[in-house]
Amino acid sequence: MSSSSRLRCTPLIVALCALAAPGGVARSASVLPAAADASAVDGKVFLTVEEALALVFEGCEVTRSTEYFNDERKQRVTDLAKHEFERGMLYPYRATKDGELVGTAYVDKHRVRTLAESVMFVVG
Repeated sequence: MSSSSRLRCTPLIVALCALAAPGGVARSASVLPAAADASAVDGKVFLTVEEALALVFEGCEVTRSTEYFNDERKQRVTDLAKHEFERGMLYPYRATKDGELVGTAYVDKHRVRTLAESVMFVVG
């Protein structure tokens, strides 16, 4: 599998982050390290999603929700990502502290060769 096909879903998440925080900056934090050689990872989980969220949003209350996309919003994501967005749902993790939104995280789970990989994108 080529490098470009492994990363093909990343522009979608970046576009979704841009939709979630207009004018904001998306920064990414890898939940599992990318490896050039799949044997370097050996399927080990370095951080769970919950552990990664706790590191990024220390001292915050984090809640997972479900967002549904209408056709207009799906088209906007497709245009921003320059890649077809077919999903109708997204599961953001919103972090709040003292009632104020601190940031939003999106976790993209996909396969790299034969192993599962998760990448977290944080907007805030």
